[in-house]
Amino acid sequence: MNTELIDQLKSFFDDVVLPKGYDKNIEKIREFAIAAKELKHRVIFITSGGTIVPFEKNMVRFLDNFSGGGRGSSTAEYFLEQGYHVLFFSRKNSLQPFIKNLMYHESDSFFTFLEHDKNTQHVKVSEHYYDQVSRHYLPWKKYIDSGHLIRLDFESVGEYLYYLRGISMELSILGKNLIVYAAAAVSDFYIPLSKMAEHKIQSMSKGLTISLDPVPKTIGFIVHLWAPKSFITTFKLETDDELLKTKSMQSLSNYGHQLVIANLLSNYRDRVIFYSPLLKDPLVILRETNDHQPIEIQIGKQLIQLHNNFLK
Repeated sequence: MNTELIDQLKSFFDDVVLPKGYDKNIEKIREFAIAAKELKHRVIFITSGGTIVPFEKNMVRFLDNFSGGGRGSSTAEYFLEQGYHVLFFSRKNSLQPFIKNLMYHESDSFFTFLEHDKNTQHVKVSEHYYDQVSRHYLPWKKYIDSGHLIRLDFESVGEYLYYLRGISMELSILGKNLIVYAAAAVSDFYIPLSKMAEHKIQSMSKGLTISLDPVPKTIGFIVHLWAPKSFITTFKLETDDELLKTKSMQSLSNYGHQLVIANLLSNYRDRVIFYSPLLKDPLVILRETNDHQPIEIQIGKQLIQLHNNFLK
């Protein structure tokens, strides 16, 4: 690894706050990894949702990388159904596997699914929605109770990178049985703790100028140091179609990982392209307009096929 990049990452970790409960959470992940290794389970580590950049130590304002977490949560569901164990690392309050399916409702309120029994004074799931709720609650409960799905959340880019490093290193004992699926929208810039205001930045008539430092690129660290034997998948989102292939191929060349999943902002739910040294040509995946299933199912099928080839 380039010593300059190593120094940049060290400086970053020296100037952000260690997440609360970090050691306890890493111990939980260590136990998850050891159990998966003993049973020779395949594991996918999914990052999902967007990071924030706080403007103050006592945060009132922040810069947000928007991502609802739909791709990550849908992917998690598919891989659980295919027998993988899933570590789902997501933005706090972003979409979650199975739970998200009860959020897409015409009333936009979970209370719609409930009813009050006047005889017992208990609240229960309405008979009208019982099958719908059960269809998503029961698999969620099964995977949580069995330990096949564990969840951890982040908010700031500092928390994200601390855990990305720690989780990758703990899961690295799985070797090739691990897929790293980096679908989170990660901030490119941040404010170091040493430059951050202590309290709320006050409003002013002259406007506000804020200086942001670059966030170190970490994919190379996962590839070469943190989880070097794993199957590493990154994402490339662009608004310009002409840049998509160039930036994707450049990413593979720079980091030497296994797969870039590329898409345009305008149609990311309906079209993605796989770029990989494991493929002879780029693979275009399309979601048909009359297909009610998310494109993540097709993404998952192709990714598992590539992972199978990687394991041979």
